[in-house]
Amino acid sequence: MKPEKLSFYEFNRIRAFQPYNPDLLFFLVKKSKQKRQVKNILPPHYLTHARIFDNPTLLLPKLYLIFHLSLILYLQRVLLFSLAFYSMFAKDKMLQKKRILVWVLLLASLASMAQQNYRFKANVTIKEKKLDGKFNLTKGTLYYDVNTRKAVYDITFPEKAIVIITDTAYISFQNNKRTSSKSIKEFLDFSLFNLCLTGKLDYYGLKGSPYTISKTEKQDSMIITTWIPPAKMKKKKGKIKVSSVNKKLFGVISYDVKETIISKQFFEEYVTVKNLIIPSRVVSFFYSGKQKSTQITEFKNIVINETGNDTMYDHTLE
Repeated sequence: MKPEKLSFYEFNRIRAFQPYNPDLLFFLVKKSKQKRQVKNILPPHYLTHARIFDNPTLLLPKLYLIFHLSLILYLQRVLLFSLAFYSMFAKDKMLQKKRILVWVLLLASLASMAQQNYRFKANVTIKEKKLDGKFNLTKGTLYYDVNTRKAVYDITFPEKAIVIITDTAYISFQNNKRTSSKSIKEFLDFSLFNLCLTGKLDYYGLKGSPYTISKTEKQDSMIITTWIPPAKMKKKKGKIKVSSVNKKLFGVISYDVKETIISKQFFEEYVTVKNLIIPSRVVSFFYSGKQKSTQITEFKNIVINETGNDTMYDHTLE
């Protein structure tokens, strides 16, 4: 089934699950050699889907970034092990005191590897007021794995369905048959659940992106930061204002190139799950001219790093 282009309203509906953000990919493979060579670059759990072998430009796990992060972690551990080994045989009292610190750093480093978060599961409820004034209620369960690069929604109300969102497509299934397939972008890397798992929620994923800070202001306990796109993106993307309270993301306002507000989002009712601080309620407003739609997204029974259920986290696309 050939993908269709999403309408403005359908685009806004998907944002209920995954907050809007411009495309901020750090790296995209533009050229590649034979498929086998691409396949051998990364282990299987880094591969988004078999489709990348047909079109290597869709290889999104950012080879450059992965290589450098791996190298940094490796060198860090080599250094700590070396210091720990040397301090074991040191007779100097100062070095003996430093021995404890070295081992603490080593254990913390190893613990950080063991605590990497990669899976997000939650019961999701979406309450909508559409542009035409009609109301809609959707309930289901979300499954997301940062390695498979698929957000799978097992919808139970108003009717049973499976919705899968990848880096490039929005696919719906009913009764094990594909009912629709539409092209999308700018969702997974900067979705709420992906930002939580990767530790980038505080700045809405903008820190370290092509966007830069143009202004920071403080209003009581709230800090408001204005981010602007690079020059090459200013004809298509507008500024984004991000507010935080007590170091927690509070709101995001997105503008178009004419500085007209196109969306507002507020992140509420934070909960702690396995040391992750996650907003369990997101209130969103989307604007189209003088019309406004409202969406309230609630996440309950959040589970991090669930084992098993592999068929849901890596649901087939056929």
